[in-house]
Parts: sequence; C-alpha cells; structure tokens
Amino acid sequence: MTSILALCLAPIAAGCTSTTEGLDLTENGILTLILHRVSGSAVATAAATVKDAGLLGALGQSLVLADDQIISVNNVPLSASTLTSLGIESAYSATIEAVDEPDTYTIEFDDAGVVTSVELTPPEDFEDVTPETGDEVTYDGFTLQWEAPDDEDDATIDITLSGYALSYNSAGSVDTVEYAVAFNDLADDGSVSIGETDLQYFTPGALTLTLTRTKAVSQKTGFAAGSLTMTITKTLTLDLTDAEE
Repeated sequence: MTSILALCLAPIAAGCTSTTEGLDLTENGILTLILHRVSGSAVATAAATVKDAGLLGALGQSLVLADDQIISVNNVPLSASTLTSLGIESAYSATIEAVDEPDTYTIEFDDAGVVTSVELTPPEDFEDVTPETGDEVTYDGFTLQWEAPDDEDDATIDITLSGYALSYNSAGSVDTVEYAVAFNDLADDGSVSIGETDLQYFTPGALTLTLTRTKAVSQKTGFAAGSLTMTITKTLTLDLTDAEE
C-alpha cells in the first residue's frame, strides 16, 4: 500500500502529527494504549497514540488515522483529542463505562472494514487498604498494606507520597514547596514499609498517598506492534504528625 503520509515540519515538542491515509498500519503502525480507572469508579478513560514504525515515529510524531481506521474500547470509538494520560500525550481518547465485575476491556481496531479485537482482564481493584484516609502516621514510618490478588497476573505496584517540604529560596529565607517520593515497579504482594528516611523532609499535615496497580501486555490488535497498559489507582489522604514522646 502506498503511503501519502504528510510530512510535519513543526517542532516535535509542539505535538506534531501526520495523517495516515494509504499507510498500511499492519506493517507500519505502533499502538500505545492506556486504560485507566480510579478505584471504586464505574468509569474508565482510554488514551491511545499511534506511531509510524519508521523515521516519523522515531522522531516522536503521532499518526492521525484515516476516517475508516477506528480504535474502540467496549464499543466506544476513541475520538481525536489532546488528552495526556500517565505521561502519554495521545492523539485519541475516550471515556468509557466499565463493565460489571470482573471488569473486561474489549479493544477493537477497524481498519477499513478489517476488524481485529482482543478482550483483556485488567488488574483487580484495591481492597482492605490500611492505613485508611484520615488516619495518623508518624515520622517513625508505617506499613502500607492491601489485599494482594488471588491469582498471579503480572501486575506491579507504584506508590507516590506527596505533600510539602521546606526549602531555602534565593533570598535565603524558607519557602514551603511541593515535595514527593515515589516507589516504582514493586511486587504486588500486599505490603510495603514506608520508613522514616522516606518521610523526613515532609512537613507535618496532609500527606497524599497514591497507589497504582499496573498490568501491561504486548498486543498488536491489528497494528504492526502494540503495547496495552491497564491501571487502577487508589488515593488516600493521611495526617503526618510528630511521633509521640
């Protein structure tokens, strides 16, 4: 199939895209799709980017699909968008209704009437997370616990602690600035220790803890290559206090 790909001359940082009419995506298209849901919510978001397997993709440029090339999730077509999801600036996105438990996502790519589909089971929702929102924790540290999945599903856990810390400014006085600590790609085994060294720079008060369970699969779904990532996030607000004497 002959490509009539339009060359985009704008800077890459500007989010440059190119059209794909005539481009055979079974040989050239690389799909990156992220499906995200907040714990306890019945709504999921989908964000997708398609890159050319050649030079344009290597330069970070997204492809804009032709009118008869449609990506859908649970029968909802992804529409043109500039949504950014988990750091991915997407060319296509949608808000979809999650199906009843156990949640499944049906990903479909209609390429000019040639339909390829796959059904995926996302990671389980978080259960029995402690400490709970509103609980006090101290600078001595604490153990974060959650219910690990019954079955091994190759999911990993990311944890982010965010709050405020003190920092000297250029004038030599002290400012309160946003501060965060991250733990990435942890085993989904139900427990992790947050130590005093992780908490030492936070100021007392509200501490936001975000748990993200991630499951990634390689799946072409009608493209030359594809990466589908499914996440679920739970956020807690804790009260960081000085240890009792």
